[in-house]
Amino acid sequence: MAEERLPFASLYVGLPTPFDERGRLDEKALDHLVDYLVAREIAGLALLTEAAEDPVLSPEERRQIVERVSKRPLGTKACLVAVSAIGTREAVDLARLAEQKGAKGILIAPLSAPGLGYRELYRHVDRLARAVQIPSYLTVRPGNAAAQLLPEELATLAKHEALRGVYLPQGTPVQIKPWTKRLKGKNGEVFSGCALSFGPAAKAGATGVICGLSMLATDAAAKMVATVQKSELDAQKKLEKEVRPAVELLGPPIPDDEQTGVQRLASKIAQQSLSPTQASSVPFAMIKEGLKAQGHPIPTFVRPPYESVAPAEVERLKHVLKSSRLMS
Repeated sequence: MAEERLPFASLYVGLPTPFDERGRLDEKALDHLVDYLVAREIAGLALLTEAAEDPVLSPEERRQIVERVSKRPLGTKACLVAVSAIGTREAVDLARLAEQKGAKGILIAPLSAPGLGYRELYRHVDRLARAVQIPSYLTVRPGNAAAQLLPEELATLAKHEALRGVYLPQGTPVQIKPWTKRLKGKNGEVFSGCALSFGPAAKAGATGVICGLSMLATDAAAKMVATVQKSELDAQKKLEKEVRPAVELLGPPIPDDEQTGVQRLASKIAQQSLSPTQASSVPFAMIKEGLKAQGHPIPTFVRPPYESVAPAEVERLKHVLKSSRLMS
């Protein structure tokens, strides 16, 4: 008999990648961010997610980040490592390194590519998940390979015995509920993304959250998770209201059940939201500027083709962080 689903409890912060003025990995700044997060009341760190500017990192840099983070004293904090390479050999190499360095699990997140359909993705997931002993989670986000599959193909893939769960970076309650049902028999975990609003996701069946935006609001996010755990609705809403200006500026939008009537019924039958999908994006430059404004000694360089934030936007960001009580 399957055990009861874990309560909504886990908050993993997506770690950004600091670069120096020459565009190389700034190891000193990375150490600072890791040490800062280790001191917070969170479950752990998520490495190489989209918040890390992963699409523009080389295979060598991904390995360098995993190795560097593993050298820090992490205490009880766990690490999840995203594996986005579409080449299975490269993906397996990184996954095995992550396991060797103590990662709790891997997030299988292959980018979309021509010819990468269900059969190819299934083989990729199968070989990758079986290459390690730590849990493997499938990432389904707008624009990646898994998001291109049909609902019935995703349902079949979810049954793979080596998959421990799913990560839905922009998952709304409408999208979370089908995954909760798909994974119920294997007691699988469902990680939602984050717009610093956890209640709807938890109610829909999410067991935790992996979030890059919470890098700027780690303490507030941890408090929000605690209010969800204790069912303290008023406290939860108060915290959400405080950080709403930052969420509205940085995104993604707070997920909700905006569909009603026929739309909701159609979405239930299709096992996915039929609302227009917002393009997946993480404001790399804004997060780095926000960290600098909060007093963290990290550079704000972002790797091209991404662009730095204009001075006027930096001032607006500082104002929003102050109004959201995320900086003094």
